[in-house]
Amino acid sequence: MSHGQGGPWKGKGESKGPEKSLEKAFEAAWEDAQNNGGPPGKYVMEKIEVDTENPITTYTVIITSG
Repeated sequence: MSHGQGGPWKGKGESKGPEKSLEKAFEAAWEDAQNNGGPPGKYVMEKIEVDTENPITTYTVIITSG
């Protein structure tokens, strides 16, 4: 990993009710980063995963800094 990069950090958002959970997953990943030494700044979305049962039930995102 090069200087100035960190992570990966993971966040999940579950799809319940009318709210979209992809945004919640990103917020959870950022919270994970903040709680584990992630600096403020620009982050890169490395991966999005979805769990499905029809419709999508859970979004998982992986982010890194740098």
